[in-house]
Amino acid sequence: MCGHQVGFCHRCVALYTSIVAAGLLFGLLRRRIRPISLKIGGLLLLPILIDGLTHMADDLTRLGFRGGGDAIGSLNFWLRMLTGALAGVVMLLAVYPRVERDLHGAAKCAEQA
Repeated sequence: MCGHQVGFCHRCVALYTSIVAAGLLFGLLRRRIRPISLKIGGLLLLPILIDGLTHMADDLTRLGFRGGGDAIGSLNFWLRMLTGALAGVVMLLAVYPRVERDLHGAAKCAEQA
């Protein structure tokens, strides 16, 4: 059997899964969720930025300071999963409420025109 290696990123899986889950949750709670400030949203995205940059630096320098490999259950796995999921939470708290507000505003303008 010939297998082909494919790229698989735990961080991306956690990110996209949490964005979908946040969207579904937002659909249920949209009237109760008020957007957090963009500054707080940016601060909540710092862990994924730091995780991605240290991963890239480790890949470029091959120093191995991230250690532990990429296996499920390793430190790298959990860092990637947690930072990806946190980015989805930011979508729920900072982005989705703003998009809905702006779409409602655009719909009202279109109705009046």
